[in-house]
Amino acid sequence: MPYANIAEVSTCLSDCIDYCQKHQDIDYCEHHLPHMLDVKNEMKEAWATTDKHFARWKREAGEDKLSWKNLAKLLREVQRKLERIDAIGYPDRRVMYWDEAILENAAREMMDYLAEHTGNIDFAEDYLTRMEQLIDTAHGEHDQSEDALRSYRRFFRQRRDALSNAYHVIGEFRESMRRNLGKDHPDYQSIRWAWSVSPDETVL
Repeated sequence: MPYANIAEVSTCLSDCIDYCQKHQDIDYCEHHLPHMLDVKNEMKEAWATTDKHFARWKREAGEDKLSWKNLAKLLREVQRKLERIDAIGYPDRRVMYWDEAILENAAREMMDYLAEHTGNIDFAEDYLTRMEQLIDTAHGEHDQSEDALRSYRRFFRQRRDALSNAYHVIGEFRESMRRNLGKDHPDYQSIRWAWSVSPDETVL
């Protein structure tokens, strides 16, 4: 499929539909109009559906990142508390929240340390529980984010198919106009053709 600006294709399709609605007494307008109206509705539905799933994916992705960010903050918090009591041997590496795998490993190392010191560090058990809960939450949010992304990609195919159908109906209508009127006719020139949809090649 050639590259085309979506707005350009939508404008072209609308021009073609408007022309056909004003000239329904012309055979090729009567023939092409129902197909173009179907495609316009298909595009409208596909765009609305994919926009909804894109918004869901962005929302879930944001919540996913927030969960890991909260885990990174909690890890840093317990590191500072351990530093204040002069604890020895605890994992002190600072990890950024976007390095999810590295962050989880660092958090689990800290959990192992806290589990070994629940008897002599009064806040160890509390932080151990909170970190375990945050890791579970982060994994749950990640799964939801991945599910939302898969849904978006699946529905995006509808958008691609609708655009492909728009290419097809515009191209066929353009050929009919050129064949019946010629490319220099004012009616033909009144349509804001998307060049990428159907350039002015020779029409037999």
